[in-house]
Formats: sequence, structure tokens, C-alpha cells
Amino acid sequence: MFSLGAVLVESITGQRGAVHEALPKQWKPSLEKATAPDPANRFQSGADFLAAMPKLRSRTKQVWAVAALVAVTLLASIAYRSSRQAIFFPPPMPFTSLPGEEIDPSFSPDGEKIYFAWSPEHSGQTDIYVKAVKGGDPLRLSQHPARETAPACSRDGKLLAFFRDEGHGVNSVVVVPVTGGPEREIARGMYQSFRGPRTTKR
Repeated sequence: MFSLGAVLVESITGQRGAVHEALPKQWKPSLEKATAPDPANRFQSGADFLAAMPKLRSRTKQVWAVAALVAVTLLASIAYRSSRQAIFFPPPMPFTSLPGEEIDPSFSPDGEKIYFAWSPEHSGQTDIYVKAVKGGDPLRLSQHPARETAPACSRDGKLLAFFRDEGHGVNSVVVVPVTGGPEREIARGMYQSFRGPRTTKR
């Protein structure tokens, strides 16, 4: 009842807080009781609160007063519950933590695998790997000595495309089965590799 009383006090006086001095005489006793500092001195039910409210002359005004009381009660309850709900942010979960440089992660369409380019420490080699989100060892999908980046899975989840740096500003687009196997070059030219979110660990 305190929240409801506080809302009514603010609605009538236009001021925040229990400003009882600004209340009209007919409202003061009931709203002072509703917003009493000691919970034991407040109304214990909506029916008691309604019974103590100022008597209105017409039946129509009584109906509107009851409707307004119900509406304010619902709004106050919703606002109170919303303010009590904690916002939960799940802790960050590292999908990979391999030594060296890990870049250009992308997920499979079903969200169960993550593809990325990895350059192990002191290897001077950047290849395409896949790893199950739930864990396990990464699987190397490319075997070429050139630098390879920006893996992207096909919509049906069967093929993986990535860029291969051929040198002198030339990139080729290579396609390989997502489980590894023979690769196929489908394009070559002055392409600029698009890089998604980057994560680097050394």
C-alpha cells in the first residue's frame, strides 16, 4: 500500500515524496496512513485503503475512483517488480585460447562450431582452423604456406570459404569442405579481405 499511497500523493501534490502538508484535507488522513514510515501503521489491504478514501458524492465518481485506484495499483506493482529485477549478463566464455595470434572468428550456421585463422607462436604460418564450441582440439582445414584469413561458412553448413594472400596485393577465394578435404579456388583478384571481430592472444 505504501507504493500506491506514494503515487497518489505525487499525483495530487505534483511533488515527489510524502508531502502531506500539500494534500487537500479530505485526502490527508488516508494518505498519511498509507505512507506511514512504520509498515504496521499502514493499511493492510486495498479494501481498507479504499474504505478510508474520501467519500465522493456521485456514484459515477465512485466508480471512476475505484477504477483509478485499480489502475494505479497495477502500475505501481509493475514498476516495483521491474525495479527489483536484476539484469543478468552471462560471463564471457573464451572459445579458444591457443598460443599465438587468433583472428577472424565466425560461427557455423548451427552455432556448434567456430572457424578462425590461427598463427601459432613462432610459426610464421596463418591457416584456417575449426573447433567445436563445446570444446576439443582445433582441426586444421588449410595446408597452404600462404597466409589465409576471414573464413565464412556456407548457409547449408557444408563448405567454408576464405581468403588466401597470394602476394603483391592479390588474394584468391578458396573453398574447402567444413570437415577438411580437397580445396577449390573459385576466384582471384585484388580483393580486400573483410575482417570480422578480432581477438588476439600471445
